[in-house]
This record gives sequence, C-alpha cells and structure tokens, in this order.
Amino acid sequence: GVRIDSGDLPIVAGEVRALLDELGATGTRITVTSDLDEYAIAALAASPVDSYGVGTSVVTGSGAPTAGLVFKLVARAAADGSWVAVAKASAQKASHGGRKAAFRTLDGGTATSELIVVSDGFEELATAAEHPDARPLQVPLVV
Repeated sequence: GVRIDSGDLPIVAGEVRALLDELGATGTRITVTSDLDEYAIAALAASPVDSYGVGTSVVTGSGAPTAGLVFKLVARAAADGSWVAVAKASAQKASHGGRKAAFRTLDGGTATSELIVVSDGFEELATAAEHPDARPLQVPLVV
C-alpha cells in the first residue's frame, strides 16, 4: 500500500495511481491522511483512493478547535550511543532532520518570537547559553 499525507491530495492520488498502474502494481491500495474530515473525504470521492486515515475529526468532530500536533521521528541512536539525524529525502520537505530545541526570544522581557534550532544532543536542550536573549521552552522532566 501507499500512504499520501501531504500536497494536493486529489492530484497526488491520481498521479500515484497512474504511476502504480504503469508499473503493473494495479492491486496496490492508496490511503490518504492529513487532517481529513467529512468534507475533505467528500472532495476525494472521485479520486482513486481506497482508504482514509481520519484521526482528529473522529475524536473532536467537525468545527471543534484542535491542536494540530504531529509526532515525527527526528533522530535515532547509533550503535555507539550518539544521535543520528533522520530526515525525509523529499525535495518538498523544508525542515531539517535532527533533534530540535525551542526557545522564545525576548526583548526587554517581552516575548517577540519563537526560535527553533537543530540540536545535536540532549545537553543543548537544557541550556540557553548559545541563545542568551532567549529562554528555553523545553526543560528536562526526568534526568
């Protein structure tokens, strides 16, 4: 099977189906996800989609405010215990692999923006030494 979760879903699903059929994989199923609700599914009715991944809307229903959160693997432990960044190879992915550290920049005590940096290890997440005009938004819960 193939899962599609980004882009213009009806167009991408059609392109994927055409490619699969061209390769002789006519039995390969296509699943689409990406904050689907009943309206998005209805818009995909004419698309070559076999199944839908619906999460948030099943829990909250349409029209209810939700926090759009996604878990993504950004690093893995190597055999020697060091961290290795994990990133998608897709050209459309703008983010960089690796653990992220989040900071809130301050100007005279007033928050002005959020700063996300790629960090190479656990230590950077606990310190703002490299960003003196910011406070860390992540703190160790258990050490």
